[in-house]
Amino acid sequence: MSLCGVASWLGRCGSAFSDDHIALVESLLPSLGISRASYGLPVGYDAFNVPTPGGLLRQLGFVRRPVVLAVERIGDATVEVRDRDGFREMVARENGTELVWTRASLRDPSESGWPYIELFHLAAIQAKARRRALFVGSGGAVALRQFARTYPGLAMDLVEREARVIDLARAWYDLDEIPGLTIHIADGAGFAERAAPSSWDIAVIDAFDASDSTEALRQPLFFSALHRSLRCGGALAVNVIGTLDGHGPVRDIAKCLARSFQRVRVVPVMEADEEYSPSALRNVVLIASKGEQ
Repeated sequence: MSLCGVASWLGRCGSAFSDDHIALVESLLPSLGISRASYGLPVGYDAFNVPTPGGLLRQLGFVRRPVVLAVERIGDATVEVRDRDGFREMVARENGTELVWTRASLRDPSESGWPYIELFHLAAIQAKARRRALFVGSGGAVALRQFARTYPGLAMDLVEREARVIDLARAWYDLDEIPGLTIHIADGAGFAERAAPSSWDIAVIDAFDASDSTEALRQPLFFSALHRSLRCGGALAVNVIGTLDGHGPVRDIAKCLARSFQRVRVVPVMEADEEYSPSALRNVVLIASKGEQ
């Protein structure tokens, strides 16, 4: 009996349930419980809590200036969580520059407004199975929410180097509300190298920045470890900020992927009305698949 059939029975009208019908539903409950535990149900997310005072005015759009919620010193950067223009942002400031690490909509925290997040699903589509996924890089966990909602029952391992980033995500991005999530405080490259073979069906890497701290994630050893730790038929998505002119991180990571993976694809993020410029700095998502043998 399908769950839909049970739901239609429970919603029937015109006559009462017979004793036989009630007994049948009761007999199905253990199986339904196993199905729920194995596959999950569609996931929804509540809007973020917007602190008072002025929270309602901010949600209605009457307060335009950023509202700073938290400030942390992480390495050489000052990291700030702020609400601005309907989004909750995590921003890093270092040497006079500002980089928005992540942002999530206050109304729907599974949306960021950044289209590169949706491109991660290309890896999930290519993967032959969707049982377990690895995410390197936390931020506001928008991709994690999307995957939990789109692929019910997916188990996810999140690897984040900085414990204080996880603390901020728990406090301000409801990280612990995401089902199926296990959090690991570790270096992403080292974690992948220590992982058992065939651990994941999908891997999503969203941890690159301009600093030397992510240099290990740019090396062939890291992508070789990812290849080993993916199951046959698995797939990988990597977000990179770079250009398409044949220089820099996009070229370097594409070469690393091509050494181990099949069907490496480069997917640049462009606006519909944007004039193509290979030297323009942009998000580029690289998708790679592991063979089935």
